[in-house]
Amino acid sequence: DQLKRANSVVFPALMLITGYMAFSEGIILLAGKGDVYTLIQLIFSLLGIAVSIFIFTTCKDKIFCPVVMLLSAVIPYVATCLFGDLNVTYAYGFVILLVSMAYLNMRIAILENIIIFVSNLLRVLFRINTMSLDNAQERLIPLFIIVLAAYASISITKLLIRINSENMTKITSDAEKKEAISNKMSEIADDITKNFDKTLEMFTDLKKSIDTCNFSMNNI
Repeated sequence: DQLKRANSVVFPALMLITGYMAFSEGIILLAGKGDVYTLIQLIFSLLGIAVSIFIFTTCKDKIFCPVVMLLSAVIPYVATCLFGDLNVTYAYGFVILLVSMAYLNMRIAILENIIIFVSNLLRVLFRINTMSLDNAQERLIPLFIIVLAAYASISITKLLIRINSENMTKITSDAEKKEAISNKMSEIADDITKNFDKTLEMFTDLKKSIDTCNFSMNNI
């Protein structure tokens, strides 16, 4: 149930960011300003959307569903970083990082940050020949922001995992205490029942004795 709830939260967010990338790329192509690289980006985005929808609708409760859905968004993001020209492309990755925290999985958080950083680093390296003093800061600042975002997302994920673990420990402890109390109450109830039976037996014996005494007195 917890996995289903997480997938239900992550899926629409991934659809929005991947859909926005596909929409932007489609608009560029329709306006006649795109090229073969824009078409590649659009193909990856549409494939990512199709795979995410298929996996979410058929395997929402499976353990591999989060990985496939996130990859379906990350791969179009990588294609957009490598082939796209927009300076704000790096920011798309922040949405993927934020929603992935719902899974409380440190491996996913680390892997996503590595992919996002490497993608943007390659983006800078591929365009290093066109870099100048005027645009160097504009090209390099996103890398610095991505490093800060990576530190924040990993730290927050670690904190959420710890809080969840502490809550589970407390819930388990409370459940054990309640079970112990329930067992004790059950023992007390058994003792009361046994003592009641003994008391009833004593009253029965006493009544018999009284009846015997009354019978003897009547005969006298």
